[in-house]
Amino acid sequence: MKIRYFLTSVLLCFVLITNAQVKYKTAPSGLKYFMFTNNKGDKPKIGDVLKFHFILKTDKDSILLSSYKSGNPPETRLTKPSYPGDLMDGFALMSKGDSSIFLVSADSFYGPQNMPVKSGSMLAITIKLLDVTPGAVFEEKNEKNKRRTSKSGPGK
Repeated sequence: MKIRYFLTSVLLCFVLITNAQVKYKTAPSGLKYFMFTNNKGDKPKIGDVLKFHFILKTDKDSILLSSYKSGNPPETRLTKPSYPGDLMDGFALMSKGDSSIFLVSADSFYGPQNMPVKSGSMLAITIKLLDVTPGAVFEEKNEKNKRRTSKSGPGK
């Protein structure tokens, strides 16, 4: 556990130090990104479920949120991008094990309400893609878990 925190701290320090020196590429959608690691493996497909760690920072390098701190990497289903520069475009560029930084508009990311940063600012999102589960496999596991839970539910 200590080694995990150490490695996470090293990665975070590296990101904070190098972020200003990064030469971002621009995807066809307009999303700006930099790949720290590029494993050249299979890319996720629409409908796949992605498990990842992330660090969300303001353009002033203040950390807004980190899954490393909570210790719970989130999962999300890869969907078609809903706007130019959508983070879903970034996930589609990655393979399992890749680490990347994406620059996204705070206005697009949060929408008009409850924005913790100034309108018009940019957010830097560092992502480490931990796992990619095909959508059908994920659904099958969910169904099995639901059946198991319903059989062992209260009063049974």
